[in-house]
Amino acid sequence: MVEIKVDTDEILFRIVFAGRDRATKFATLRALQESFAADGGPMIVMHAGGDRVVGFGLPVAEEERLFGMKVRIEVLARPGPRQSPANDVLLHRSADAIVWLDDRDDDGDADCVAFGQFLDDLDRLGRKPRDLPIFVQCYADAGGGRRRAAFERKHGDWRPECRLVGEGARQVAEVFIEARNAVFGAYRRYEKELARAGLEDHVKIRDRVYERLPMMPEKGPISSRRDVRLIQSRGRVPDSRERLTTIILFVALGLAVAAAFLVARVV
Repeated sequence: MVEIKVDTDEILFRIVFAGRDRATKFATLRALQESFAADGGPMIVMHAGGDRVVGFGLPVAEEERLFGMKVRIEVLARPGPRQSPANDVLLHRSADAIVWLDDRDDDGDADCVAFGQFLDDLDRLGRKPRDLPIFVQCYADAGGGRRRAAFERKHGDWRPECRLVGEGARQVAEVFIEARNAVFGAYRRYEKELARAGLEDHVKIRDRVYERLPMMPEKGPISSRRDVRLIQSRGRVPDSRERLTTIILFVALGLAVAAAFLVARVV
């Protein structure tokens, strides 16, 4: 889930690569790191509960600010056999987008079943497939078209975004960029939604809205909008239809009160 770092004036997104034990999660992150070598940070390996969690940071261009803040992306994965389910829970709860990696197993149905179980696990964490961008990365040289069709079978009324990678198809970095753009697209819509509601000094994270207020510095005046803090959530921003409905209800209530007053005077 998106994280606001007030001390560094940053908004942090996390894109998580998931899959079965045999999926090439570490190799995929290494390929991504090499693709963005000019901008990305070093690969970090964390050990927790017998698992390895690997990842690297990727800054975003200064002009691509969101809510007036700089943007940074963390790319994360837990490669190899799982030892502690808690690590997957933490990763999947923190994800702003997920890329599921097909493991090239000859039995493609097994990976599709595992993906369905993964979606069930997300649901138990309170995260629905429609809550965040979810991509499936298949390989063109491993029956990709057939496997993509299997993954694209409906899960309720939702379908994942399936992408083929390999020779003659997309590259791993292109799938990552699509996932990144999907996250950005959602938060750009939030920005516009808040602007239309006259809440430019607010931040929306999923269905919650937070106000940005000046922080009192230890010395001297407040220097800029960067001296801000997030305060208590104001809840969801009503859309235009809800605002119109509220206005109509208040007008109707006012008319009813006026009519009752006139009737009382006549009587």
